[in-house]
Amino acid sequence: MAPPPRDRPTRLCLPLPRGHPPLRIASNRVAVQADSTVAEASARLFEAGEDVGTWTGSVLWDAGEVLARYLTTLPAPFWPRARCVELGCGAGLVGLTAVALGAAHCRITDQAVHLARWNADQNFSGQQRGRAVLSALRWGDAEAIAGVRSSGPFDLVLGADILYDRASHGALAETIAALCTQHTVLLLSTQDGAPAD
Repeated sequence: MAPPPRDRPTRLCLPLPRGHPPLRIASNRVAVQADSTVAEASARLFEAGEDVGTWTGSVLWDAGEVLARYLTTLPAPFWPRARCVELGCGAGLVGLTAVALGAAHCRITDQAVHLARWNADQNFSGQQRGRAVLSALRWGDAEAIAGVRSSGPFDLVLGADILYDRASHGALAETIAALCTQHTVLLLSTQDGAPAD
Protein backbone atom coordinates (compact mmCIF):
# COMPACT_ATOMS: atom_id res chain seq x y z
CA MET A 1 0.00 0.00 0.00
CA ALA A 2 1.38 3.39 -0.99
CA PRO A 3 1.87 6.06 1.69
CA PRO A 4 -0.59 8.95 1.83
CA PRO A 5 0.41 11.71 -0.56
CA ARG A 6 2.28 14.62 1.02
CA ASP A 7 0.04 17.15 -0.74
CA ARG A 8 -3.04 16.35 1.38
CA PRO A 9 -4.47 19.30 3.31
CA THR A 10 -3.32 19.55 6.92
CA ARG A 11 -6.35 21.46 8.20
CA LEU A 12 -10.03 21.64 7.35
CA CYS A 13 -12.61 24.17 8.56
CA LEU A 14 -16.07 22.75 7.88
CA PRO A 15 -18.90 25.29 8.02
CA LEU A 16 -21.97 23.88 9.74
CA PRO A 17 -25.62 24.91 9.33
CA ARG A 18 -28.14 26.30 11.80
CA GLY A 19 -25.82 28.53 13.81
CA HIS A 20 -23.35 25.79 14.76
CA PRO A 21 -19.74 26.98 14.96
CA PRO A 22 -17.49 25.56 12.24
CA LEU A 23 -15.72 22.28 12.89
CA ARG A 24 -11.93 22.52 12.74
CA ILE A 25 -10.05 19.31 12.00
CA ALA A 26 -6.26 18.90 11.82
CA SER A 27 -4.05 16.19 10.37
CA ASN A 28 -1.55 14.24 12.44
CA ARG A 29 1.28 16.49 11.16
CA VAL A 30 -0.40 19.56 12.71
CA ALA A 31 -1.50 17.80 15.93
CA VAL A 32 1.97 16.33 16.60
CA GLN A 33 3.45 19.82 16.51
CA ALA A 34 0.72 21.23 18.76
CA ASP A 35 0.47 18.57 21.47
CA SER A 36 3.07 16.28 23.02
CA THR A 37 0.48 13.58 23.83
CA VAL A 38 -0.32 13.24 20.11
CA ALA A 39 3.41 13.11 19.36
CA GLU A 40 3.85 10.37 21.99
CA ALA A 41 0.91 8.35 20.63
CA SER A 42 2.32 8.66 17.11
CA ALA A 43 5.72 7.53 18.39
CA ARG A 44 4.11 4.48 20.04
CA LEU A 45 2.47 3.58 16.71
CA PHE A 46 5.85 3.84 15.03
CA GLU A 47 7.53 1.73 17.74
CA ALA A 48 4.81 -0.91 17.31
CA GLY A 49 5.81 -1.21 13.67
CA GLU A 50 3.20 1.16 12.26
CA ASP A 51 4.84 3.77 10.07
CA VAL A 52 2.95 6.95 10.90
CA GLY A 53 4.00 8.31 7.52
CA THR A 54 1.94 5.58 5.85
CA TRP A 55 -0.91 5.53 8.38
CA THR A 56 -3.88 6.49 6.22
CA GLY A 57 -5.69 7.95 9.23
CA SER A 58 -3.01 10.60 9.71
CA VAL A 59 -4.23 12.80 6.86
CA LEU A 60 -7.49 14.39 5.71
CA TRP A 61 -9.17 12.63 2.77
CA ASP A 62 -11.70 13.99 0.30
CA ALA A 63 -14.22 11.20 0.92
CA GLY A 64 -14.40 12.18 4.60
CA GLU A 65 -15.15 15.77 3.69
CA VAL A 66 -17.82 14.65 1.19
CA LEU A 67 -19.56 12.47 3.79
CA ALA A 68 -19.28 15.16 6.47
CA ARG A 69 -20.84 17.71 4.12
CA TYR A 70 -23.63 15.23 3.31
CA LEU A 71 -24.40 14.88 7.04
CA THR A 72 -24.94 18.64 7.22
CA THR A 73 -27.87 18.24 4.79
CA LEU A 74 -29.82 15.90 7.09
CA PRO A 75 -32.76 17.61 8.80
CA ALA A 76 -32.12 19.14 12.22
CA PRO A 77 -34.86 17.07 13.97
CA PHE A 78 -32.96 13.87 13.12
CA TRP A 79 -29.89 14.63 15.24
CA PRO A 80 -31.04 14.92 18.88
CA ARG A 81 -32.05 11.23 18.95
CA ALA A 82 -29.40 9.91 16.55
CA ARG A 83 -26.93 7.27 17.71
CA CYS A 84 -23.99 6.86 15.34
CA VAL A 85 -20.79 4.89 14.96
CA GLU A 86 -17.92 5.85 12.68
CA LEU A 87 -15.59 3.12 11.45
CA GLY A 88 -12.00 3.93 10.48
CA CYS A 89 -12.26 7.50 11.75
CA GLY A 90 -8.67 8.67 11.20
CA ALA A 91 -8.81 12.35 12.16
CA GLY A 92 -12.45 11.95 13.21
CA LEU A 93 -14.03 14.35 10.70
CA VAL A 94 -17.22 12.38 10.00
CA GLY A 95 -18.07 11.32 13.54
CA LEU A 96 -17.21 14.73 14.96
CA THR A 97 -19.46 16.33 12.36
CA ALA A 98 -22.32 14.17 13.65
CA VAL A 99 -21.57 15.33 17.20
CA ALA A 100 -21.37 18.98 16.13
CA LEU A 101 -24.76 18.66 14.43
CA GLY A 102 -26.27 17.40 17.70
CA ALA A 103 -26.11 13.58 17.57
CA ALA A 104 -27.17 12.14 20.92
CA HIS A 105 -24.17 9.76 20.81
CA CYS A 106 -21.38 8.97 18.38
CA ARG A 107 -18.93 6.12 18.89
CA ILE A 108 -15.84 7.09 16.90
CA THR A 109 -13.53 4.16 16.16
CA ASP A 110 -10.28 3.21 14.48
CA GLN A 111 -7.24 1.12 15.33
CA ALA A 112 -5.66 4.31 16.70
CA VAL A 113 -7.88 7.16 17.91
CA HIS A 114 -5.36 9.63 19.35
CA LEU A 115 -5.76 12.09 16.46
CA ALA A 116 -9.57 11.96 16.53
CA ARG A 117 -9.48 12.39 20.32
CA TRP A 118 -7.27 15.47 19.95
CA ASN A 119 -9.62 16.94 17.33
CA ALA A 120 -12.62 16.22 19.58
CA ASP A 121 -10.90 18.01 22.47
CA GLN A 122 -10.12 21.01 20.24
CA ASN A 123 -13.75 21.37 19.13
CA PHE A 124 -15.93 20.34 22.07
CA SER A 125 -16.28 20.57 25.82
CA GLY A 126 -18.79 19.57 28.46
CA GLN A 127 -21.84 17.59 27.41
CA GLN A 128 -21.09 17.98 23.73
CA ARG A 129 -17.63 16.42 24.22
CA GLY A 130 -19.28 13.63 26.22
CA ARG A 131 -21.37 12.63 23.20
CA ALA A 132 -18.18 11.80 21.28
CA VAL A 133 -16.95 8.44 22.59
CA LEU A 134 -13.66 7.32 21.06
CA SER A 135 -12.45 3.75 21.17
CA ALA A 136 -9.98 1.48 19.44
CA LEU A 137 -11.60 -1.06 17.13
CA ARG A 138 -9.92 -3.57 14.87
CA TRP A 139 -12.47 -4.84 12.37
CA GLY A 140 -13.39 -8.47 12.96
CA ASP A 141 -12.33 -8.42 16.64
CA ALA A 142 -15.43 -9.92 18.31
CA GLU A 143 -14.65 -8.58 21.79
CA ALA A 144 -14.02 -5.02 20.57
CA ILE A 145 -17.12 -5.15 18.34
CA ALA A 146 -19.23 -6.24 21.34
CA GLY A 147 -17.88 -3.25 23.30
CA VAL A 148 -18.86 -0.85 20.53
CA ARG A 149 -22.23 -2.55 20.00
CA SER A 150 -23.05 -1.93 23.68
CA SER A 151 -23.46 1.77 22.75
CA GLY A 152 -26.15 0.90 20.20
CA PRO A 153 -28.46 0.31 18.62
CA PHE A 154 -27.14 2.68 15.97
CA ASP A 155 -29.19 4.78 13.59
CA LEU A 156 -26.15 5.44 11.40
CA VAL A 157 -22.98 3.50 10.66
CA LEU A 158 -20.54 5.83 8.94
CA GLY A 159 -17.32 5.23 7.05
CA ALA A 160 -15.18 7.33 4.71
CA ASP A 161 -12.30 5.94 2.67
CA ILE A 162 -12.39 2.60 4.44
CA LEU A 163 -12.60 0.37 1.33
CA TYR A 164 -9.07 0.97 0.03
CA ASP A 165 -7.68 -2.38 1.26
CA ARG A 166 -9.39 -5.43 -0.26
CA ALA A 167 -7.77 -7.68 2.35
CA SER A 168 -9.83 -5.98 5.08
CA HIS A 169 -13.22 -6.24 3.35
CA GLY A 170 -14.25 -9.49 5.05
CA ALA A 171 -13.50 -8.19 8.56
CA LEU A 172 -15.14 -4.87 7.73
CA ALA A 173 -18.30 -6.59 6.47
CA GLU A 174 -18.41 -8.73 9.62
CA THR A 175 -18.06 -5.61 11.78
CA ILE A 176 -20.74 -3.69 9.89
CA ALA A 177 -23.15 -6.63 10.09
CA ALA A 178 -22.61 -6.89 13.85
CA LEU A 179 -23.25 -3.17 14.40
CA CYS A 180 -26.35 -2.80 12.21
CA THR A 181 -29.97 -3.59 12.92
CA GLN A 182 -32.75 -3.68 10.34
CA HIS A 183 -33.27 0.04 11.01
CA THR A 184 -29.63 1.17 10.72
CA VAL A 185 -28.59 3.29 7.75
CA LEU A 186 -25.09 2.59 6.42
CA LEU A 187 -23.38 5.60 4.80
CA LEU A 188 -20.04 4.99 3.08
CA SER A 189 -18.01 7.41 1.02
CA THR A 190 -15.03 6.39 -1.09
CA GLN A 191 -12.85 7.88 -3.78
CA ASP A 192 -13.58 7.29 -7.45
CA GLY A 193 -12.25 3.95 -8.59
CA ALA A 194 -11.97 2.43 -5.09
CA PRO A 195 -11.85 -0.37 -4.28
CA ALA A 196 -10.96 -1.45 -7.82
CA ASP A 197 -7.55 0.22 -7.83
